[in-house]
Formats: sequence, C-alpha cells, structure tokens
Amino acid sequence: MSYTTAAEFDKTYNALQATFKSGKTKNLAWRKWQLKQLWWMVEENEDKFLAALQKDLNRDRFESFATDMSEPS
Repeated sequence: MSYTTAAEFDKTYNALQATFKSGKTKNLAWRKWQLKQLWWMVEENEDKFLAALQKDLNRDRFESFATDMSEPS
C-alpha cells in the first residue's frame, strides 16, 4: 500500500488553495464540471469502493451498494 508523503500532501493542498483564491471556483460552469468529474470517478471505481467497504467494515457488497453507492430516490 502506498501512502501520500507530507511533501505530496503540501503540494496538493497549496494547489487547491491557489485555485480557490484565484476565484475560479466561483464560476458555475467550473463547479458543474468538477461534479461531473467526481461522478465519473465514482462510477469508474465502484468495484474498488465496494471492496474497500467490505475490507474496512466487513460489509456485504449488496448492503454497501444499496446504502452508499446507489442514487437516492
């Protein structure tokens, strides 16, 4: 298993802070694009999320999907 180093964390944190301070995040189109990317990331990695929930919480795949991964009704 690979962990993020303190230097990598600081670099990412600083990049996120700079993006926020630039005002770029106020744009509605930019925020919608970020949400779309988040959605795609979750969909593309669904099996990994379900495996992690099973490993960490000993949850059945069906239960995790029904409670954590499915769209709310």
